[in-house]
Amino acid sequence: MSMKHAFRKRVDKKLAPTHAMLLLIINEYPNSSQQRLSEIIGLQRSTIARTIDEFEKRGWAKRAKKSRDRRSLEIRITPKGKKLVSKITPKITSIDQQIEKVLGKKKKALLMNLLKEFQDAMWNY
Repeated sequence: MSMKHAFRKRVDKKLAPTHAMLLLIINEYPNSSQQRLSEIIGLQRSTIARTIDEFEKRGWAKRAKKSRDRRSLEIRITPKGKKLVSKITPKITSIDQQIEKVLGKKKKALLMNLLKEFQDAMWNY
């Protein structure tokens, strides 16, 4: 079973893992720019832009002009997006706990650090 299939089976059948993480980040860092979201999650800005387009179509997030700089846009989660975050957060937490149960805290931390290093290396490639 692929990671994407397992995630959709356990969390939400219509949501890819990366999309769920981006939605959680938008919720955690309200009014962030697409650039800032790109830096946090480690995805290209063009990927973020396409995903935000999809989120807007589904009513989960919206773009709004920043009050201080009308040329810049910030991304805001909608009430419908907040409702989805509330639904998926316990499921994602459960998956995280299962990973820790299997690997243990030290190996899980090592895995996360290695994945972050890999992501940073690929980002700068």
